[in-house]
Amino acid sequence: MDRPVPAQHSTRPPGQIASKMNSYLADWAQTVNKSYAKQVSALP
Repeated sequence: MDRPVPAQHSTRPPGQIASKMNSYLADWAQTVNKSYAKQVSALP
């Protein structure tokens, strides 16, 4: 149980995290843009 955690589990390559964040942010931006466009088109 007191064995140190293997390095690959504790530290991930920064590039992997960055690409994951970028794709997540892109998805989020698309969702926000869609809902915003819906709200704007629903305005009188």
